[in-house]
Amino acid sequence: MDIGASINRAWEVLKSNPGVYVGGALALGVINLVIQTVLGFIPIIGPIIGMFLVGILSGGYMLACGKGMSGMPATFDDLWVSFKERQVDYFVAGAVMMSGVILCGIGVIITEFLFGFALIMVAEGLDWKTAVDRSKELVMANVGDVAMFFLVAFGLNLAGMLACGLGMLVSGPLTGLMFVGLYLELKNKQLGAGGAPGAPGAPSAPGMPGAPGGPGHGMY
Repeated sequence: MDIGASINRAWEVLKSNPGVYVGGALALGVINLVIQTVLGFIPIIGPIIGMFLVGILSGGYMLACGKGMSGMPATFDDLWVSFKERQVDYFVAGAVMMSGVILCGIGVIITEFLFGFALIMVAEGLDWKTAVDRSKELVMANVGDVAMFFLVAFGLNLAGMLACGLGMLVSGPLTGLMFVGLYLELKNKQLGAGGAPGAPGAPSAPGMPGAPGGPGHGMY
């Protein structure tokens, strides 16, 4: 993973469409805050339920990031795809990613690490089970690159938090774009090494929303 190139590429995409990436992150953050506040009135299990909604809340944002990092224009409509379509796939993929919460802090770090690509793969058209399996396989084949990303993302978001928290409006979208960019890089690397459709990270559908020749909803 070329950290400098990754940051620069994500920054260019972010600058080209701040309304979607910054505005979208802010809008989804407000929605999440409202949901968490309401669920907070349910003792113990309320906050946990809220954490498992990450797939619905973030799925469309991952789609928008995928479009941007693939050189395609993303719109505000993309942000709501996971609210309107295939909610079960987005919900379960997100729930699996956050399932480590039952093992406290270290558990959720592990599950986010292993299954973080699953939401992107669901946005590409895969069902949740296939996406979860392929995310794990792709990560295990590229542990060093994924670990490096998480360290860099932690540093960038920490810097954003220290900037009175407002920096998170930049560092959050930036690291989201970087994460999708890493996924695309690893998938292309696999295909270049002879990976075929059906292999971890390889496309199993013709395309995603807005893709030339794609099936109406896809990233590429």
